[in-house]
Amino acid sequence: AHAELHQFKKAVTAFDQAIRLDPENADAYFKLSEVYAVWNMSKPAQENLDRAVFYFRKQGRLEEANRIERILIDFSQLPEQHQEANP
Repeated sequence: AHAELHQFKKAVTAFDQAIRLDPENADAYFKLSEVYAVWNMSKPAQENLDRAVFYFRKQGRLEEANRIERILIDFSQLPEQHQEANP
């Protein structure tokens, strides 16, 4: 479990750093949402998906935005689970 937690923190740190370097990095927001989703952290996963959609649309990447919006619909139908951003 400790190794898994270490990998989680490492992934979050890497994507956070990518976002700090490029605050409009839609791909990093999407990947960060996947990391949170794997850990059943629906709120931060959904927040990062929202950001990914926003920046994909801003960049004219409408196919990716539409695909992620379908994921958001799926998220909205899940029961609330872990909401905090720290596992």
